[in-house]
Amino acid sequence: MHVQVSRVIRNGKTYEYARLVESFRKPNGIPALRVIAQLGAVDAVTLENLRTTLKASRAGKRVFAERSVASAQPLKPAQNLRFLDLAVLLELSQQFGLTRLLEEVLPRGEADVSPSDVVLALSLQRCVDAGSKLYAERWFPRTALAELLHIAPSSFHNTRIHRVLDTLDDATESLMRKLPLLYAKQAMAASAMFLDCTDARFVGRGPELAEVSKTKEGLFERKVGIVLLCNEHGLPLRWEVIAGKKAEAPAMHQMLETIRGLGWVGRAPIVIDRIMGASAEVQKLLALGIRFVTAARPNEFAAYAPKIPYALLEDLRCTDDAQLDACAHEATERMREAGFTEVGPTLWVEDLGVVERDAPLENTITSEQGHGVRALRLAREIQRLVDEGETDSLRSAGRRLGLKNDLAKSYRKLLRLDLEIQHELLAGKFAGVSIGQLLRVASLRTAHAQRQMLEGLVIVPPPTAAPGASQAIRTEPKPDNARIRVRAVVCFNPDRFARERRAAQLLLDTVHASVRELNQGLADPRSRRTPKQVERAVERMLERKKACDLYEVHVSAVSESDRTRYTVHVELKQTHWQKRCRYHGFALILGHPELEQSAAQIAQLYRDKDRVEKDFQTIKSLIKLRPVWHHTNQKVRAHVTICVLALLLERLLDRGLGSETTSGEALETLATCQLNRFNGHRTSHYLVTEPNREQRMLLRALGLEHLVDDDALARQTQPRPASL
Repeated sequence: MHVQVSRVIRNGKTYEYARLVESFRKPNGIPALRVIAQLGAVDAVTLENLRTTLKASRAGKRVFAERSVASAQPLKPAQNLRFLDLAVLLELSQQFGLTRLLEEVLPRGEADVSPSDVVLALSLQRCVDAGSKLYAERWFPRTALAELLHIAPSSFHNTRIHRVLDTLDDATESLMRKLPLLYAKQAMAASAMFLDCTDARFVGRGPELAEVSKTKEGLFERKVGIVLLCNEHGLPLRWEVIAGKKAEAPAMHQMLETIRGLGWVGRAPIVIDRIMGASAEVQKLLALGIRFVTAARPNEFAAYAPKIPYALLEDLRCTDDAQLDACAHEATERMREAGFTEVGPTLWVEDLGVVERDAPLENTITSEQGHGVRALRLAREIQRLVDEGETDSLRSAGRRLGLKNDLAKSYRKLLRLDLEIQHELLAGKFAGVSIGQLLRVASLRTAHAQRQMLEGLVIVPPPTAAPGASQAIRTEPKPDNARIRVRAVVCFNPDRFARERRAAQLLLDTVHASVRELNQGLADPRSRRTPKQVERAVERMLERKKACDLYEVHVSAVSESDRTRYTVHVELKQTHWQKRCRYHGFALILGHPELEQSAAQIAQLYRDKDRVEKDFQTIKSLIKLRPVWHHTNQKVRAHVTICVLALLLERLLDRGLGSETTSGEALETLATCQLNRFNGHRTSHYLVTEPNREQRMLLRALGLEHLVDDDALARQTQPRPASL
């Protein structure tokens, strides 16, 4: 039995009629059709349903329709669950072995939900929809993680989350020990490492570690510090949460102490920011025995590389933006003539090999009575200038003596010393005490406490040379610390040189423009400014532009017929200006003397240090490390670990995508492909949203096309009850 459709054309129109027929044979054996029923004109849906029913009947199958044929409306999904972006990250975690590692360090025990699954879910949330842990409780049921991780939505609640965070804090050290081994199994062991620090601010009081201090943005807020060590692939190796006021250099040394001697460190160099380039810090790095790469501070260039050819560039100026390219080109040619080797258009290097310099000694005295005596004399002179009215402020007095504001402030603290101690210091009694030590003594409140501490610091007898003789008195250093021996590479960037020269010229132009504007105001007959007020206005302007040490300020009177007015003139200190511009475009890279890399490789390693800075940017922007809402040290440390694991997932996605797109763009593209839940009579079933072209391309690049296969998904997931 089947449906037969006949077509009739009348007046140019085609009409279709259906009838139900069956085949039979006539008595003579000829096959024929017998009409069972005339169905007349029927719509396409009815016709298709009839054919489907007859086909099922011949096969002996039952046909079930949840809706009437007349309505012909598709089923509506009961829920749309966030799916594809989470499924991709979860699959990458499983393939890489991170899921298994979390199960090792966070065993299930007797819990009905594995702590490792909770940690993984929180890490995934930070990648795609970062929020508070309280928000995570509301977010989880709206995702497909309940199906993918086989966790009942009701089991993912705030109490469990915080209990797991405490467990994660205890297991973090074990996790950090095993991560490098996991990277080695995946052929991603570290051949270079990068170390840096950042901070995270708090909403509210915060934990004990949170302290009010200056953030990276220059604000004073409650914060903690975070130290991160990663390899050249951007994969995190170790991390630590430190107190908000702890300085970066000691925190980095502490991190390096924890990894010294570990097998996975090997001979891989650790690239560290310029903050560790001071000679005192370099000494400590050498004592650790870890191979390092850092950059010297400009004020110490001459100690390591006195022959940097900056004099070849002193006459180059860049007075207009249009001259930037020409200035960079001319600088490039001069560096070529100086013997520098081109690594790239913006990187020229000269290998200095292994160089040595004297180690800095805290108690070195370089004048007749030492820096401490000179500092105290300057502090007393600053106070005298103000007391006698020669200047109207301490800042002006310090500037008149050639001191920067910060240095003048520091010296003035020596006036807190007891007067008798000041007289003894000026007489040379405490010649072996450094300025830093004197400042610590001055911070004590009583004269007795100051004297007691001071007498404990005197380790060098006062000089006995004849008056007027100049000599250097030094404590004897330990033999091992007498010299600093490092690998040194001079780098030059022509583009940066041109930009710095242009910025320097702009500084001069703006200073002189400000002086002209001030003189125009002074020429106004209504101006009533005094010479001291004029001088103070210029000093404030120079301070804002960080140019106080570059100019001499002269205020002169101009007599007119009816009044006396004032004019100001600033004179550039050429020696100071040349010193400031001396190392434009130059950098001095310092490393362990046993580094095996070439000069070009060492320079490139230091340039690659922005990898960890980009990791911090990823944590702060995409993963949203801050602000932190937790109020205990344990929770804060666990929160940072969650963010680091999210960073690892981002890096795994970047690794799979190559350079075609970023992980952030990929996750945004994948987010629209959801898991649609349909409620049946007794259970639920799922269908994946049809992936678009961009989503299929990403899945193909990652080799994860099976994630959108409905049949494969049905075999791997366990539907949640229809009531949820």
